[in-house]
Amino acid sequence: VDQFVPDVEWNSIQIVGEGEASTSQSVAVLAEFANRGSAAASFYVTCDIVETGMQADIGGFQGVVVGAGESTEIQFGWRGGEVGTFSIDCEILTPTQLVDDGSFGGGSMTAGPVVWVEPTEDEGLPMTPILVALAVGVGIVSFWAYRKASSIEEDQFEDDELDEY
Repeated sequence: VDQFVPDVEWNSIQIVGEGEASTSQSVAVLAEFANRGSAAASFYVTCDIVETGMQADIGGFQGVVVGAGESTEIQFGWRGGEVGTFSIDCEILTPTQLVDDGSFGGGSMTAGPVVWVEPTEDEGLPMTPILVALAVGVGIVSFWAYRKASSIEEDQFEDDELDEY
């Protein structure tokens, strides 16, 4: 009866790196799945923020393919929008062709927490290199325009001298 049916389950989910991030950046999330069934599984993962119930910004649904009897892991980014300490709860979405949610395995798993903080000033583009590059560019264009104007003036002067004779 259960022949050629995938049976997907979570092995783990974790935040990669430090437990603190700026709201202007994303943190890496590493999720590992196992397929204990006898058929390959193709499914999607979605995540919600535990503390608010809102959908987490993970770049849309994350697609996963796991062969029969195999394990795989995916990494995706989670971008925080608010300052505070938040965790995410991720869920394996059951394919719509399966009527019973339990027939595919699945379930959910929680990762975190991450402390989201306000971005600091030094996270933006540094202004000094931009201003230096702009000044050098203006200098090069000015030098080129001066040389061009000088060569045109010399040509006109030579033409005037020839006209006198």
